[in-house]
This record gives sequence, C-alpha cells and structure tokens, in this order.
Amino acid sequence: MYFSLATSRPPLVYSDPEEGTAVCFDPDSGDTHLLSVFASVVLSELGDKTLSAADLTEALKSRFHTASAAEIATYTPTLLEELSNLGLVKIHE
Repeated sequence: MYFSLATSRPPLVYSDPEEGTAVCFDPDSGDTHLLSVFASVVLSELGDKTLSAADLTEALKSRFHTASAAEIATYTPTLLEELSNLGLVKIHE
C-alpha cells in the first residue's frame, strides 16, 4: 500500500513537543484536529510525496530515535488508517 496527503493543499500544523500534541487544520474541509506529534511528523513526511508504508516507517525511524523500530513499525499502519478516516491521508492500493 501507498499513502499520500488527501488534501489539495497541505494541512497547517502547529506542534508542541513538550505537550506531545499537535493541532492540524485541514484547509479543504475547514476541520481542526488534535493529533500526536508523531502524527504531525507523518503528515510532514508525506508532504507532496506518495510513500509506501515501508518507506514511511524507515523515514520515521530516522526521526524518532527514542522509540524502538518495532514500535514504529507496529504503530504506523494503525496511525495511517486513523489519518485516512480523518480525511488527511489517502490510501492507494
């Protein structure tokens, strides 16, 4: 599977790493979402690219040295599905 941003314009994201949260505004829908910092990094990594789950997981491993590779590999697919349900990420089969 491959993933890309589902919005025509990049979402606007403000992250507060100390709180572990991020606020994401979807300019297409006008919706605002409270996300984890990890989720905001996923959106940032996707940018204008379409990435496979494996490529995205590898990129996230290089950005989050405190989490184990297994934790990132386990959590990333679930997070991508949640972001898809919010209309922020598009899943390409």
